[in-house]
Amino acid sequence: DAKLWIGERQLGRRNLSDDQRSIIANEVRECKSAIEKKERALKARASVKSRNPVSPDLRAKSTHKSEKEPTRAAVAKEAKLPERKIRLAQQLKKTAPDLVEKVRSGDVSLVEAGKLSRLSEDTRKAAVEAIEGGSDVRSAIRTAKKKEYNDVVAAANPKALDGTYRILYADPPWKYIGLNQADEYGHAERHYNCLDDEQLKAYKPGGGSRTVKDIAGKDSVLFLWV
Repeated sequence: DAKLWIGERQLGRRNLSDDQRSIIANEVRECKSAIEKKERALKARASVKSRNPVSPDLRAKSTHKSEKEPTRAAVAKEAKLPERKIRLAQQLKKTAPDLVEKVRSGDVSLVEAGKLSRLSEDTRKAAVEAIEGGSDVRSAIRTAKKKEYNDVVAAANPKALDGTYRILYADPPWKYIGLNQADEYGHAERHYNCLDDEQLKAYKPGGGSRTVKDIAGKDSVLFLWV
């Protein structure tokens, strides 16, 4: 009851964003649901103690949601918030409760917190630390995901190749720039480390001592994704 009283009054603060109020609104919904559930349990126990047979109607009410139990829609309407925002706040508390306080403090938005929650635990931790260090959320997520991808690649590095080969197939991390000479849309280097033409020619598969040219047979073909 005390938490509900506090939450309902916090919703009236004008200095809070809708995302921050959505976090509070979800907590208000939880408090109301808990109070309603407790009241139903007390009524059911009182009925048993009275030794009166429980009618089918009362039994149904004690085992199903009451019509008066607050829903997201009802709480959203009362708080003048979009229901989807309270749903996002509810999901965030289930999947990444550590990020709830980040939204409450205004450090990140609900949408940004949702993106962070979908990262692995270590990657999310790195992104949050970058945000706390002053990085914007988008850059922090991109940098953390790139590091995670590079770590996976490094861990799966193939062994050095022996002998020579007539058929070679490669999909290298190619460094390139779009036609507009910009780096804005889907550039590979946003996701993993890349190599320029000279670095690709000098690349030694599996960390060995020979380049692709060295492992290619005299009469060979290279299938290269470009």
